[in-house]
Amino acid sequence: MSQAEANNVRWGIIGAGDVCEKKSGVRPKPFMHDWPGFLAAKNSKLTAVMSRTPGRAKGFAERNGIPKSFEDVDALLSDEEIDAVYVATPPGTHLELALKVCAAKKPCLLEKPMARNYAESKQIADAFKAAGVPLFVAYSSRTFARTAKVKQLLDSKAIGDLTAVTYRFTSSPGVRGLEEGAELPWRLKAEQVPDAIKLRACCAICGVDMRRAAIRAAEV
Repeated sequence: MSQAEANNVRWGIIGAGDVCEKKSGVRPKPFMHDWPGFLAAKNSKLTAVMSRTPGRAKGFAERNGIPKSFEDVDALLSDEEIDAVYVATPPGTHLELALKVCAAKKPCLLEKPMARNYAESKQIADAFKAAGVPLFVAYSSRTFARTAKVKQLLDSKAIGDLTAVTYRFTSSPGVRGLEEGAELPWRLKAEQVPDAIKLRACCAICGVDMRRAAIRAAEV
């Protein structure tokens, strides 16, 4: 192994969906040129990909020149040629998979959101802290120029003291996967969706003011 190869972080990805292939893992979209994928990042090598769906990881690896593919999580985690793991699966699986990565003593990058709720997030954070294993969450939007500008304006009280935020969520989940007989997208599965999204849906159905609900939650 050359010195350059020895300095690489060898990544394994759990989950072989669009978030990997079109953004973080392999090929960033043209407008995401400031988000280099694992294959493009300096001192980073994408070594393996894993998916429980038969054939998906193998196809992903073949399309993108990745040396290894797995259909079993434990097989990927036990591979000594993998230094760190990126978990890019739906939020409902993050707790289970993150704890497995932690038990394997491998640094972990979790796709956002960290988990479905505070309790799961805290359980993950506590486990990694106790094990002394690095844990990161891919909240990359915090580094966007527009996000930094908003924070600057809020910190300078350009609009006064912020006491509440009211917004309308209008993004569609899309029609992919809604064909007759097809499996629903994870965003439409109750067991995968973070509690905050469930709250928004419930409030919309019941006519609850989200701003008041948020203030009440903060008071509790």
